[in-house]
Amino acid sequence: MGRIPDPRRVRGRRYRLGVLLTLCLVAVLSGATSLARITRFAAGSSPDPRGRLGLAACTPAVTTLGRLDLRGVVVTADTMHTQRDHAEQIIAKDGHYILIVKGNQKNLRTQMKKLPWRDIPWRDRTIDTGHGRREIRRLKFCTVRPGLLFPHALQAIEVKRRRTNRRTGRTSTKTIYAVTSLSPGQATPAQLAVLIRGHWSIEALHHLRT
Repeated sequence: MGRIPDPRRVRGRRYRLGVLLTLCLVAVLSGATSLARITRFAAGSSPDPRGRLGLAACTPAVTTLGRLDLRGVVVTADTMHTQRDHAEQIIAKDGHYILIVKGNQKNLRTQMKKLPWRDIPWRDRTIDTGHGRREIRRLKFCTVRPGLLFPHALQAIEVKRRRTNRRTGRTSTKTIYAVTSLSPGQATPAQLAVLIRGHWSIEALHHLRT
């Protein structure tokens, strides 16, 4: 593996290229079909195979959280970091979280889908235009203490995104769920909406850069 030419700059390298390519191969053989799924596979794999490949025993996200001062900080993250130990770390460091819930937390997502969303009014609505599309985003919030299958979660969030391609006129609708440790008294619906939009803005920039 050490003979593989590495086009990356030396600064910022953490792992050998051959090791990373091997991990990607193992992930693909395990059913991963995208970079996001390869990342989730790497984050969720047990320490033993990572150790054999020469990777650190912990995920980079845990090491990053361990070094940060999170007092008064709201951590927003996508599904790869929607893990119970991450939530425990954030709360232990006096922070809060808003975490997206998808298939990596199947039982939690199933529980959230069964919440009485039809009886809950929409609390925030925004319209964004740009990149050839128009997007309407609506949010609902449900207080869930106690009982949600995630540590320190006090509210569940449902987001409906209706996106229209302005060139083709084609429209798609997507439902996204999230959990937060913030109580209704700690953040208004408008404030939560801003935090969620801010997270998606960062994600959008990330995808544009890649």
